[in-house]
Amino acid sequence: MAINPMHQFEVYRIGPEINLGTVNLSFTNASLFMIISAITILFLLFLGTKKNY
Repeated sequence: MAINPMHQFEVYRIGPEINLGTVNLSFTNASLFMIISAITILFLLFLGTKKNY
């Protein structure tokens, strides 16, 4: 059985489908990882710029 390497790049919906007119605003696995990485970056920047007393 051959394993498809493109399977790791599939974007799938998490939660309900949200449509606003013709725009799909559904939450996906890609948006979840973007939020996690943005929170991590902001947290690291906060720690790096905090004054040490």
